[in-house]
Amino acid sequence: MRDAVAAVDSPDAMADGWAVVFGAEILLTNLGNLSLAPVFGDIGLEAVWGPAVATGIEAEQTLSALGFGGRLHLAHTSFQPLPGFLDAVVTLLDEVVEG
Repeated sequence: MRDAVAAVDSPDAMADGWAVVFGAEILLTNLGNLSLAPVFGDIGLEAVWGPAVATGIEAEQTLSALGFGGRLHLAHTSFQPLPGFLDAVVTLLDEVVEG
């Protein structure tokens, strides 16, 4: 696996290396539950999203998840976003939670 990434000499080789490492065109990041103070002096923090990342794989879709303030925050990042992708994820999560 390390050799596939180390032999990068072009953008296409980088994408091929990432495909070997990740094995998919969907990347999920999860920062867990953030324990940030919701108020900083006179400034209130209502939501947090991220991280927004891109690996360079063609048509990749990145779903970022984190918890803050008792809520799940999701972000969808892509250079070629799939229409309805985030809505479909939310629907699936709702179905799982509702059981």
